[in-house]
Amino acid sequence: MLHFEVQTHINRSVHDVFAFLSDFTHMPLWNYYVQSVTQMTPGTPHIGTVFDQIRRTDRQQYVITEFIPDQQVAIQTLPPARALTLRFHVATDEQGTRVVETWDLDTGLPGLMERLAQPRTRAAVAANVQVLADLLNTGEARLPDGRRVQYTLDG
Repeated sequence: MLHFEVQTHINRSVHDVFAFLSDFTHMPLWNYYVQSVTQMTPGTPHIGTVFDQIRRTDRQQYVITEFIPDQQVAIQTLPPARALTLRFHVATDEQGTRVVETWDLDTGLPGLMERLAQPRTRAAVAANVQVLADLLNTGEARLPDGRRVQYTLDG
């Protein structure tokens, strides 16, 4: 099991950052590996909301398993995808909002291979989190694959 966390600071309110992160349809704006995300459950995101995600090499569905407004949201992949729990914790700090993204991923790899893969996986996640920070701080960012994205927060 891979376990790691990355964090960043965003010069926006906790409410704005949480609203953006908990709407997983925004993920393609800051995660270069994700091509599209569709919310399958109607309404605003809440525990039990299911999303369908198309990535570069596969498709998976996940469900919100934790939802504490303006504090924490977590998702878990649904079978047959490898088990991943992805958690975002947001909190006010001196710069606006501190975001901590935590990964717990069952890679299916033997222990040594998993440990060798962890630095590369963590580095890719950290690059995506930097894009997230750039996007929410400035309204635009460049993904590692070269795409430019823009977003304007409502509030």
